[in-house]
Amino acid sequence: MLQGKIHVAVLLEDLVIGDIYLKHIDPTKHCCEFWIHMINDAYKGKGYGTQAIQLILVYAFTNLKMNMVYANTFIDNDRSTRALKKAGFTEIGRWDGF
Repeated sequence: MLQGKIHVAVLLEDLVIGDIYLKHIDPTKHCCEFWIHMINDAYKGKGYGTQAIQLILVYAFTNLKMNMVYANTFIDNDRSTRALKKAGFTEIGRWDGF
């Protein structure tokens, strides 16, 4: 099984509109972390990020056999929080460490 990280581009037709990383892939614990970044505000709030999250989760659970996928976002990033909740994530904690 792959270890480390996997980088995937989020495409709208032939245009790259974002990036997704699966990182800290742990094949023994069957868990990983994911991170998404939509490149331009013009593509935010239109559902592309939510759809990309849902697709990468299918890949992580089906192809990589993950049992748990973690995500994090900044506390004040409401768009990201909404997209994660739409994709099925549950908040398990907050860290105000900076």
